[in-house]
Order: sequence, then C-alpha cells, then structure tokens
Amino acid sequence: MIVLYYLARKYLKCPPSRSLKALLYAFIMLIIFIYSVCINVLETHDTSNSSIPQIKPLDQRARLSMGKNDGPDLKGWALTFHDEFNDTKLNTSVWNVEDYGLYHYQNCCLYFGSQYFTSRALSLEKDGLHMISNKTPSKNVYTSGAITTENKFSFLYGRVDIRARFPRGQGMWPGLWMLSANADHEVDIMEMVNNPTIVYQTYHLNIPLYNLAAPQCMVTQPDLSRAFHVFSLIWNTSSLTWYIDGRQTCRVVNIIPETPMYLLLDAAVGGDWPGSPDLSTVFPQSTVIDYVRVYQASLRAPCSGLQVTSPLQLAGTTIAFGASISGIVTYTNRCTLPFVFRTLLISVRTIDGRSADFGNKDPMTLRPGQSVTINASCVIKSRDLIGVGYAFSTFETPDGKWHSDGTNVVKFTVTN
Repeated sequence: MIVLYYLARKYLKCPPSRSLKALLYAFIMLIIFIYSVCINVLETHDTSNSSIPQIKPLDQRARLSMGKNDGPDLKGWALTFHDEFNDTKLNTSVWNVEDYGLYHYQNCCLYFGSQYFTSRALSLEKDGLHMISNKTPSKNVYTSGAITTENKFSFLYGRVDIRARFPRGQGMWPGLWMLSANADHEVDIMEMVNNPTIVYQTYHLNIPLYNLAAPQCMVTQPDLSRAFHVFSLIWNTSSLTWYIDGRQTCRVVNIIPETPMYLLLDAAVGGDWPGSPDLSTVFPQSTVIDYVRVYQASLRAPCSGLQVTSPLQLAGTTIAFGASISGIVTYTNRCTLPFVFRTLLISVRTIDGRSADFGNKDPMTLRPGQSVTINASCVIKSRDLIGVGYAFSTFETPDGKWHSDGTNVVKFTVTN
C-alpha cells in the first residue's frame, strides 16, 4: 500500500484522492486473498498419486546394517558386484577409464567441469583408488580422474555401498552416481560442491525432456575430507532411498527407474555449479574410493534363483556381421539347499525384439556353494541383428519360469 501510494505521488505529481486510496486498498486486499487461497490449496493438495517423483519424509528411526571394511558379506543381501581396490592395477574388465585423449573411452555424460579427465590421474594406494585432481602449469587447466562400468556392469534394483573420502575447497565437485544406458534416468548417490560438509542427493528424470524433474536432498554432514564415509542407495520398484553411514538421508517415490543402470565415479573440478578454483584451493587433492559394493536382496530358501558371482562380460561390444559374439558369466548357489535349474543361457535382444540364445546349459543340480560358468559364443547370422542390442543371462527353473538377471545387461552394436 505504501509503495503504491509513493508511486502515485511520484508519477501522478499529486497526492492520490480518497477514491484512489480506496481502490488501491481494495486491490491489495484482493491480492492478499488470492495468495492465501493458493497457499492453502498447495498445502492441502494430496500429491500421493502425482505423476512426478516426490521427496518423502524420512524415517528417523531407520538404520541400515553396514558391511565391514575388510569384508563385503552383509546379512540379508547377496553380493553381485564389488571392487575393494586392493590390487596394484585397476580391474579394467569391469571399469572403463574416462580419458579425453584421442581414441580413448569417453562417456556420454562426463563433459562437465573444467577438468581434463585422464588415466594418469588414477592411482591405487593402500587406502584405495585415488582420483587425483591437480592443476597444470597452464593457466586454469586441471586434470582429474573418472571411471564407469558402462557396458561392463549394470543392475536393476538392489543396494549400492561406496566408502569414500573427498577433497575440499572452491571448485571441487566429486560425484558418485548411476545412469541408464540411454541417460533417461540419473541417480546421484552423492555430490559435493565446494563445501565438504554438504552432500547433494538427487534423482534426475530426463524423459521426455532433460531434467523434467530433479528432486534433491541437501544433507549437512561432518567434514567429508577428514574421514571415510559410506554412501548407500537402496533401489526397489517403489522408491529410491539414500543413506550416509547407515542413516537415512533422502527418499524419493513415484516414477522410479525400471531399467538397468551402471556406475560412474568422478572427481570433477570447476564448472557452472561450483565455479572455478581460486587461490585458496589446494592442489593436488584426491577423491579416494575404498570400495564399491552392489547387492541384491537375498533369496529365501528354498532358493528361487542363482546368485551372480561373475557378471556377464562380452569379448567386444562392437561386432561385425558374420563374426561371433562371445560372453562369459558365472552363477553360484549360495543357499543352504541344492538348486535345480532346467536351462541356463546367454540371450541377446535387439531394440525391435529380435533374439538369439547361446551357451545353453542342460538341466543341472548345484550343491550349496557350487558354481557354474557359461563361456560361449555364437555367429551373428541374421541381418535382423544389425544395430544396437543387449545381452543378458537368464535361467529356467523346473516350474517353467524364466529368471532374467538385472545385474547382467550389456549393450553391444552389430555392424555391416
């Protein structure tokens, strides 16, 4: 009211009349009324059936049982993938190394930040994998490291535990995240931007438009650069739930990803979000990964399925027409009872649904702890298979049901 009165005097060059004052007062009351109604509607509207992802209240009592630093076994969960980074070299059978150099692996979605990703920024030390962020002699040029499991390991539903320690300072932007093959869905297990006491946990829904929805939790934590912490995500058909050191920190429901996702670990530097490093930023610094572990819910005895102990791998992801596609996968019976399957095989499918199967194993009974491996190949004979396809492992139980495994989906391309 006061602002409108002032504007009337300034631009009308005279004090407003009583009738104008009354009109202005009525206008202000109308605006206040409309605002109050809108706020009330927003606060009382039931969004439980909303068609966009939503953040739900946390269960403050929820505590996640944690594995030991020196052993991945976890009660109630079956381990399907893990790397403790105890070897002298990175296991490139399951990890791709992001490198901006010519003819090197480059992921679709690691082109952010000001850094130059290079394999030289990775180092295996006693405390784990170091992704080293450093400044080069050139002005405002930085190097850093990133790895992914694209086309080597992906999974559908389960639990991820990553124990890590992060750098600190202006311009530091490490992230642990997951991405679907077509980038329609992105789940950020954690991101840290500049401030080592704040964690961002986000779900990006990128269909039909990029970032159509991006529910995000901002969590205050102790200084992440001073000690290791375990960042966990539990993904099921109805929700995504984040944890830090076993404490629930974020939960999203609705429009949950229903397609396999792979892992990405990176140590970005600079970019639009954090801004550039400044004179206070210390170099070099490391994002240190102690371990990465992926689990799926344990099967109740008697077992209804086998557990993957060596994820599906293809000899190559680009196959010429007339050549062979080769794959290897290992299953283990980790239950206390013998397990019987009718058929175990590797299957390939194209986007339009064309299929081919190979490596069939005849009916077999596995004792508890016993494993079976398929190491087989087949010639690409049909031109219907030209294009992008997916390979996965599956088995048939005596009841005639097939069980495709979400942890074993690998993309490949067949060329002319």
